[in-house]
Amino acid sequence: MIPPGFKQCPECGEYNGATAMRFLDMPSADATPNAMISVTCLCHGIPCRRCSKHLIHRPTSNTYDPTSNQVWHTPYFGHMAPCRSCAEATKGASLTTRR
Repeated sequence: MIPPGFKQCPECGEYNGATAMRFLDMPSADATPNAMISVTCLCHGIPCRRCSKHLIHRPTSNTYDPTSNQVWHTPYFGHMAPCRSCAEATKGASLTTRR
């Protein structure tokens, strides 16, 4: 069940909105059950530094994972991570160049 206040983005499938911590399965929710936490979807992200074609999550933003019912934070240095396409291409290239 998706927490109240979170709406699924029709473009990327991730979530936007805000909800109270008590609706999440997170250890910090017990300490501050009424605190509000907000999330943004990938559509609010920034361009990948490597390809500039795909988006990555905006640094210092939060995203919701419906599988675990938890919110994940992207740190300020998150802009250094590549998009999924670039990460997969790099992983494949590094495997083929090893001896």
